[in-house]
Amino acid sequence: MSSEVLTFEEHLDFGSQFAALQLHYLWRWMKLHPEEDFRKALRNRTDLCRKTDPAPKHFDVAAIDYARPEWLKMEDGITALYEDRKIFASAAKFEKEALAVAAPAIAKFAKLTYGSTAKFDEYQCGSLKYDNPTEKAPRVVNFHIGNAIAPKSIFQDRSYLVGCFMEMMDQTEEKFGADTIQTHTWLNSLPKWLEYFPKEWIDNMGPESRDVQWHFGFWGQFVSARGDLNMKYAKMLRETGEFQFWPRGSHCSFKSMRKHLSGIA
Repeated sequence: MSSEVLTFEEHLDFGSQFAALQLHYLWRWMKLHPEEDFRKALRNRTDLCRKTDPAPKHFDVAAIDYARPEWLKMEDGITALYEDRKIFASAAKFEKEALAVAAPAIAKFAKLTYGSTAKFDEYQCGSLKYDNPTEKAPRVVNFHIGNAIAPKSIFQDRSYLVGCFMEMMDQTEEKFGADTIQTHTWLNSLPKWLEYFPKEWIDNMGPESRDVQWHFGFWGQFVSARGDLNMKYAKMLRETGEFQFWPRGSHCSFKSMRKHLSGIA
């Protein structure tokens, strides 16, 4: 696998391939859940709206404008394909036709976002971003994971994530008096990710989540360290309808996390 930064052509190609994969999955999902509203599924089980947003910071954020005219036009076009029984009868035909509807917006988004690191402006600790604790759980910090060092992997240097976690705990302990971290992600099913966590994290692991949602807690596994499509996992999803890694949630104390990380080189 190349360690070089994506070219613009590769960046654009990723956008198209990623959208095609999600559209293929959407076709499969609707075949299994015909009672579900198609527009809601398009909005909530894929992030096509975010990957065609003219605001460059909208990579995988939760806030999104579903009322913008460009999106509604695209949504109407894709919904019409769903309602056309001849087209929707075939996964390949639906994927091809729906991708053609989205292609202009995908290309525009690619131009806006190529080379942008705006997403990581909100990441306080390298490749980790934390939310402020809530009143209900004032000492618990929920965090998110990205890759701020692409095209390198966050796993390439074991000390990198150790530093990110230590910084996050130091910051949130000082700011909020926090003493616990938590997250819900597909990475909690990945062995090399779990090496960074103590037994307490493993013991607190929740069940797999299979109610597929738009966010990268599910879809992040299809993006390589470089930022292109992970072909192996994409192939599995297309062939079986199964994600290689299903998201799970867990939590542990700062105390046990720090102790565990101190033993990692």
